[in-house]
Amino acid sequence: MLVVPGEVTELEAVEEWAELGRSSHALSQLRAVSHARAPYALRASSWDVVLCDLASGEERVFDLARGARSRGLDVPFVLIEPPAGCASPGRVRALGGVHLIERARLSPSRLARALDAAVAPPETPRARRAVPRPRAAVPRPPEAEVAAGGVAASRRNADHVPAMLFRTDDQGAFTHFSREWTRFTGRDESRERGGGWLEVVHPGDRPRFSDAFDRALSEGSPFEVDLRVRRAGAEYRWLRVRGVPRREASRFTGFVGSAFDVTDLVKRASEAARLEDDNQDLRQFTYAVAHDLQEPLRALGSWLREAVDVAPGESIEPIGRALDSLEQTQHMLRDLLECAAVGSSGETFEEIDLAEPLEWALSNLRALVRETGAAIEIGALARARCDPPQIARVFQNLVGNALKFHGAEPPRVHVSAVASGGAVRVSVRDEGIGIGPEHHAAIFEIFQRAPGAEAPGSGVGLALCKRIVERHRGSLQVVSAPGDGACFTFTLPAP
Repeated sequence: MLVVPGEVTELEAVEEWAELGRSSHALSQLRAVSHARAPYALRASSWDVVLCDLASGEERVFDLARGARSRGLDVPFVLIEPPAGCASPGRVRALGGVHLIERARLSPSRLARALDAAVAPPETPRARRAVPRPRAAVPRPPEAEVAAGGVAASRRNADHVPAMLFRTDDQGAFTHFSREWTRFTGRDESRERGGGWLEVVHPGDRPRFSDAFDRALSEGSPFEVDLRVRRAGAEYRWLRVRGVPRREASRFTGFVGSAFDVTDLVKRASEAARLEDDNQDLRQFTYAVAHDLQEPLRALGSWLREAVDVAPGESIEPIGRALDSLEQTQHMLRDLLECAAVGSSGETFEEIDLAEPLEWALSNLRALVRETGAAIEIGALARARCDPPQIARVFQNLVGNALKFHGAEPPRVHVSAVASGGAVRVSVRDEGIGIGPEHHAAIFEIFQRAPGAEAPGSGVGLALCKRIVERHRGSLQVVSAPGDGACFTFTLPAP
């Protein structure tokens, strides 16, 4: 009998009830378990009856009984029904094979009768017990023949599965390969057994497989390894070979496993790694060029400023324009340096209040806020995991753009951040000139600016914001229309 939920004291009480009530049901095995362990205990042994207390939770008892019925277990349930109004056993009773005992009327004799009724329900007055007819003895094959028959059946089933399957013994020798495997290699199964199949594994991958397999064999644990295996026709394909341990009566008896062609996945991963290497090289090149240009531009600026002091009046204006262009180029190079540095930064995320990087950004924009007479509204700001200096840069760029691209009225900017699921959604909304939907994608590309943007800028800021947000495994988007302002939103990891 399985008691759910149960403690040692309940076990002793059940034993006493069954004994005092003189139940005709012999309690050959009695075990008490919690609700969490009950499904496992129910599958692990064959029980004559399950005793449950509905006061512990009717929903959990229902789930346990429904699970038993769905697995074809017709074990009867004896339920101790709580006082009226506490729970309703109706759903459990509808599953069938359920017997109730009112807690108020619970006694050893009643429990014993309930156990008897559950295990062997009494006949109704009209029922007539059928007289069993003697059966002819059916000879049973020896255990070895039964086991051999089971192995043969499993082999036949494996041969009809459209997958490459294998099996080993407890010593690690490969004893069986499915028909799909032999089709793939073009070799007879007899050649593959033992360790013969390793002949079609690329020589460079054999040591890696041996290490993984030997470790799994010594620990009795699963293994997985990607190997290049020669297909019939001399072409190597990448196969993901997985094995899980088999056990009988807790004894390790070998592995069963599968092999799937993952050549396309491996090629895509290799291509992605190559592109990442190329991008890294490009970032390093961009950083080097932008850095090396800083010094000659500073020297050129110094010469132009000296020229202003000695040049005649009519020459000052073109020199001034040259200085403006020089400063804009220097600003662009600084943005390029920062943009190139984003991808090379390690993951130094920390949990912070987003008010901190926003405050840093607004302090850098203080002069522009005073100049434009802007109103900055700060809503609720959640905590997030991020790289604080980089997120401060995102805030500075987005709020700075809102201050620069405003209409006739002083700019109004609203900033908020709310947690949603596993992410934090940050929004920066303004009432400025807006951006046409046809330009929403282009403005996030480097050196691209929306048409009509007359304020000074390098066209790098939003591209930099996008790279920073993507480094945080988030996305940056805009919702805007001409004359209706813009709302930029981006996501960050939640703490």
